Amino acid sequence: MKRYLDMLELPRPVSGNRKHMSTADRAAQFSPFSALVGYEALIDETGRLTEERREPGEAEKEELDRKIRILQDVQNEGIPVSVVFFEEDGTKEGGHYRTHTGILKQISTEEQYLKMKDRKKIFFTDLLQIESDVFEEGDTE
Repeated sequence: MKRYLDMLELPRPVSGNRKHMSTADRAAQFSPFSALVGYEALIDETGRLTEERREPGEAEKEELDRKIRILQDVQNEGIPVSVVFFEEDGTKEGGHYRTHTGILKQISTEEQYLKMKDRKKIFFTDLLQIESDVFEEGDTE
């Protein structure tokens, strides 16, 4: 150990041929290496579950139609609604049922969709359920 004590006080050697490497570049040399780039994401995607679209029965379809007609009658009032609908998955077969709550802006019977104030379009074929205070008031009559 005593042989090297004189070296402890010497300045760090600097190369005349190469630029000084930044700390970030030095750290990058020792970052983890993944030989299978994207494999982890592929495994996660494969394990992600989706749901199958459930077709509503005749009674449910009639109930949805009735509720859409009621909403058409009072559409100009900016009614708050909560809608359960099916959303297709962009990458694999199936999708998920979502609930969207907001203010109804427009009902297009020609193009078969509801449009919310936040510009969300929900097509009639994707609808599973519609809830609003308007239906509760209409049901008491």
